[in-house]
Amino acid sequence: MNSYVAYIDLLGIKDMAKYSVEAYYNAIESFTCELDTCTSVFEKKEYKNSFVYYFSDCAFIQCENFDALFTYMINLRYRLIQKNSPLMFTAAIEVNISDKNTDQALKKQNNSKYINGISFANKNICSVYVLQNNFKGIGIFIDDQVLIEWEKTLRAKDKFLVFDKEQYISKSFFFPTIYSQNPVCYYDLKLTKPELETVYFENVLRRYHSADFKNKKYGRFYLSYLANWIVSELYYYKQKEKKEDINLLLFSCLIGDDDYIIGNLRKHAYKFDFLLFFLLNEFINLELDRDCPEEFLSLVKYIISSTTTKKYLNDLTLQVPECILSNKNKDKFINTYQQMLLQRKGAKKKTKKKE
Repeated sequence: MNSYVAYIDLLGIKDMAKYSVEAYYNAIESFTCELDTCTSVFEKKEYKNSFVYYFSDCAFIQCENFDALFTYMINLRYRLIQKNSPLMFTAAIEVNISDKNTDQALKKQNNSKYINGISFANKNICSVYVLQNNFKGIGIFIDDQVLIEWEKTLRAKDKFLVFDKEQYISKSFFFPTIYSQNPVCYYDLKLTKPELETVYFENVLRRYHSADFKNKKYGRFYLSYLANWIVSELYYYKQKEKKEDINLLLFSCLIGDDDYIIGNLRKHAYKFDFLLFFLLNEFINLELDRDCPEEFLSLVKYIISSTTTKKYLNDLTLQVPECILSNKNKDKFINTYQQMLLQRKGAKKKTKKKE
């Protein structure tokens, strides 16, 4: 029977152990405590045959029901970000296609009186670890096959169902290496509304800045989380009838000059400027350029005037990848830019006539 499996690895823990044994110990204690607390979701009858195994700063989760696994991962992500010293992880989810029982995904190694442990039951299960290891971002990398199986399961219950994965899934990106010019796009679980609080955003920014300052190789991991924040925040903004009731936090920070940390990341963090083009892309995809024209024009104006982004305008197609800003949306951006130039030219002519 098919099941869904996930592999989680806490971010920054090994670095933490270098300077504070106590901080490392407390982080591991918090992690294992929350792994256990979040299992309350498995108490539902339909979520039976769910298992969690942890190994220091890593964990393996297996469920027969994708709802159970998705809910568990979201709850865990939320509870860990609430800590005084927020914990974040890199994870992957994939389908375990097997005719074996769920509890055989991992096997106990206790044949010897000197050895006691758990290992993967077969090589197919190991692939989720490989998937997670290749994901160089903060978040939950969802394998495409998971979405295919998810849709199949839902359509089996209701053949007339309109499958709207955007309600739960975000499209984000990461850079495989610090030398990569082209990012890899992937699917992640959307951040929930409670996760989009200002206090968590500020905590993430501080951690991002600290990680980037120490080593850009690890700093780039935060791009995927912020890209997910953009998609999640704009999605809820689009759903809300009264737009003034929602604060577009990341949007305001990215095009503003008030936040010192954002300003520093803008200048020094690896490919941070791609977030602005990614924001522009999502803005157009959700037709917010039509619903919120002032905000859209503010974003375009910032991109064409900021020293960190206007350098891309000489060759937009080559320098900004398709998954960051689609070719269709590049045309929309260019047309808007041209209209601004024409308006500026018209304004200058009027000024001259008055003189």
